Amino acid sequence: MANVEQGMWKVPEVLRRARRGENRNSIARRTGRTRKTVRRYPSKAAGLGWALGKSEPDEGLATRVLKKCRPGSPEAVAGETGA
Repeated sequence: MANVEQGMWKVPEVLRRARRGENRNSIARRTGRTRKTVRRYPSKAAGLGWALGKSEPDEGLATRVLKKCRPGSPEAVAGETGA
């Protein structure tokens, strides 16, 4: 299966809906994300210190969550070549 580029604006939308208590199937249908992705975003956000019921997700959190979900080495620097 090919990797699909996840738009950064979708991350806070999924997190906001999870924070409101919507179930995963509903979030997946309404945002166009898979159930696996809908499960992954709040899990990664929690690992970064975000509490589901405590605070509204912000752009900085969304960026960090998206970086954690992208395939490849987290240490890789954009534009770096192996030459």
